[in-house]
Amino acid sequence: MSRFDEEPGVTDLVLLVEGRKIYVTKAILMHVSPVFKTMFTSDFREKDQQELLLPGKKYDNFVLFLTQIYPGERPPLTGDVLRKILPYVDEYQVDYLKKDCQNILVQGLEVSKGMRYLLENLYIATTYGFQELYQKALHLLRIFPLDPCRQSNIFQRLPSETKLDLAFARCRHLEKKKESYKKKLAKKS
Repeated sequence: MSRFDEEPGVTDLVLLVEGRKIYVTKAILMHVSPVFKTMFTSDFREKDQQELLLPGKKYDNFVLFLTQIYPGERPPLTGDVLRKILPYVDEYQVDYLKKDCQNILVQGLEVSKGMRYLLENLYIATTYGFQELYQKALHLLRIFPLDPCRQSNIFQRLPSETKLDLAFARCRHLEKKKESYKKKLAKKS
């Protein structure tokens, strides 16, 4: 039996996602999400509904999201899980989970994972307002030449301001390298 199967007397709301039913408790949703709290306590039509249709959501990803916010055993927040639940974490403003997601992404950033991986994280940072992730991804991306970055489809989706930040980071990196070489040459002469 799944945690989100019907439990009479325990669940009080059915979420309909991709035509499938997910049985939940409003109190838990309201406790972790100001969006759900507003939805169920204000004069919205959802307040008194027994079933709530959530269009545009993926069932498996939404269940993963719910397992992260519900009490009990939580699956590890791996990169794959993070990417699946982040849209819901952001939409429902689950701030503590959003912080956890950013911390895990920041800890996983390494140059050795490559330019594409770093660009993906830069894109995630701009999408979800992850300032720490943004700064670290920019810092690590500065060593990569701009042309291969620009040819990436991820780069194309970045906002212009982020592209400019990346170009400036690369320029600053090259200027520091140039100064370092000048100092080495000066010592030799």
